[in-house]
Amino acid sequence: MNSKTTCIFLALLIGIFIAPICARAQFQTLAYRAPSSPFPAYLGDTTPAAKAWNSIYLEVAGSAIADALNYERLLTNSFGLRVGFGYAPLSGTNSKGTTVHASITSAPLTLSWFPFSDSDTASSDKLEIGAGALYANLSRKLGPFAEFNGIGYTGIIGYRYQPWDGGFLFRIAFTPIILAGNFQAYGGISFGYAF
Repeated sequence: MNSKTTCIFLALLIGIFIAPICARAQFQTLAYRAPSSPFPAYLGDTTPAAKAWNSIYLEVAGSAIADALNYERLLTNSFGLRVGFGYAPLSGTNSKGTTVHASITSAPLTLSWFPFSDSDTASSDKLEIGAGALYANLSRKLGPFAEFNGIGYTGIIGYRYQPWDGGFLFRIAFTPIILAGNFQAYGGISFGYAF
């Protein structure tokens, strides 16, 4: 093999095998800039966004019976701990035509499991399964719920939309409630923000 053939062979070898490896390494260096990059995302900054570990949302009905403001902290990608507070003053007329005033105060504490969300790149659409305790104070019988002051239990099974890097949060769930030994099928819908 003469020197000209050897040079062509080496050039082809470099072009086919080594150049793509170098190009890929250079691309990865550019793609993972430090978070303090001065270039905005629309100019090619592909720095991965931070994980949204916290969320605040308003739940209408649901685990708190009344409308409740909730704070949730993700413990891992698959588990979240939520605490909430709800209060609703109510009034209506009884069978005798007199006005009756009542109120609901509640505070749910639940643990949720997102079974298919074990990585940072998991889908924004999630199955949510959970359970927890519920402090409830119902000053009068309200619909299916009897007058009650104490601890009850609640479950959660539903759908949640929550991007892993934060933003708009939406939940809809079946939330059965047990108060004073009585089971009630219940449900709720939530809107909020993850950050």
